[in-house]
Amino acid sequence: MPSARHRGAALRGLLIGAVAATTTAAVLGAAQAPASGTTVATKAQAGAVAADTTAPSEPMGLTAYSVPRNGAVGLRWTPSTDNVRVVRYEVFGWKYSPDAASRTWNPVRATVVSVSHVQVNALVTGLTPGTDYLFNVVAVDAAGNRGLASLLAKGTATRRGPAPSPTPGTVTPEPDTDLRYAGMADYQTILITWNGQITSPISHSLFRRTPTGWVYSYEHGLTRTLAGVDAVNTYTWQVVAHNPDGTLTTPSNPYTYVPPRPTIPPTITPTPSSPTPPPAP
Repeated sequence: MPSARHRGAALRGLLIGAVAATTTAAVLGAAQAPASGTTVATKAQAGAVAADTTAPSEPMGLTAYSVPRNGAVGLRWTPSTDNVRVVRYEVFGWKYSPDAASRTWNPVRATVVSVSHVQVNALVTGLTPGTDYLFNVVAVDAAGNRGLASLLAKGTATRRGPAPSPTPGTVTPEPDTDLRYAGMADYQTILITWNGQITSPISHSLFRRTPTGWVYSYEHGLTRTLAGVDAVNTYTWQVVAHNPDGTLTTPSNPYTYVPPRPTIPPTITPTPSSPTPPPAP
């Protein structure tokens, strides 16, 4: 449940821009490209074109890697598929800003490093050297349909030169793990919990995936929280641990709530056996 120890910290989001998928066959693979003789133009001439309402698939396997460029992060992921074609990817980043008064989206640059039928590589620049960020990617098709956002991934912007000495007494956060359902609080609220540190000043920030991307929920020092749900929609969360200077861990596993609500198997307590009577004297 939201902690009273929330210290007003905020996460600043960065819309990192659109990674163009300029070569359809290269991005999607030959199996994903429109079949020969059935191009959109040909269908349009025949009056047989139906509105494309199918969104691209979720980009999978998003990971960050180090690049030899100050203030930059490399990202790679498996290309999304689509019934027509993917035309671009939008890369989003989150920077932890404990002193920020609000959370905003600001554009910086992302460029394609390489594109193949098995992997997309992008270069994110203009970041603060030595700073941790969270990233996610969304695929967009030719009709403007946006797919489900990828899971969150952590990346650290390259710092050229020596790193500053850590502040004395700084606690290094450990990754949160085993994010899971822990029970139903009421018909609109569930309890989710995870394994993580409860040592001050370590905090945990919860994110929820929506149909259009990820949103930051809140931060607190506990390893459990209440989350709103309903009887219709599916919800996915991830949580990330961090300390006040913005050192992030890798995000936890995702937990996805699918109605109707799950049940927790009851704990079976063994029935005590009857005591053995003492032997007759």
